[in-house]
Amino acid sequence: MFHGTNASSHTATVWHGFSVYFPSKSTKLTNNHNPLFFQLHGAPDKTLQGKEPGRNPPLALTITNKGFDIGYGWDARKFAVDTGGQGRGKVTVPVNIADYKDKWLDFVFEISSNPFEEEGYINMWINGKQMVKLTNIKLGYNDDKGLYPSWGWYQTGKYNPARNSDAIMFMDELRHVEHEEAGYYDVAPGYFEQ
Repeated sequence: MFHGTNASSHTATVWHGFSVYFPSKSTKLTNNHNPLFFQLHGAPDKTLQGKEPGRNPPLALTITNKGFDIGYGWDARKFAVDTGGQGRGKVTVPVNIADYKDKWLDFVFEISSNPFEEEGYINMWINGKQMVKLTNIKLGYNDDKGLYPSWGWYQTGKYNPARNSDAIMFMDELRHVEHEEAGYYDVAPGYFEQ
């Protein structure tokens, strides 16, 4: 996986953009495969009590046979002792996944984290079309450092390790920007020179 830098705080708004290509011959999803290919992750705090455990990602984008799932979670505790956090949610973008293979897909996210109040949000576009507008949610962890992005395959869980074929994906134009005047075109693939 490729990793980006931490956001400035646990209540920051950050834009993320990237292109992805799923070859149909090498992106076979059987049973309940749901590999993750983009996530935001927390940076566990280190204190005199010790170090927080590695936790579930506060945001995870996965591909399934039924479309794209965005899982999200939050934890307002200053020092977490478990991996699950205080709450989880999920939104599914139901699409015919075959229509999204063998072509470049441009993903853009605007994500505002807030683990304390239902003031966070997730906006997601695919190829310029807004597919998700999820508002008034809790999102993220109460960490000293803000969330950081990761791009690439991450296959875990009950079904993903039992794959019997290669999983190949191509990625390009990975970007993320945190600025009060940032917007869609600051991270959207294909707009690098504008």
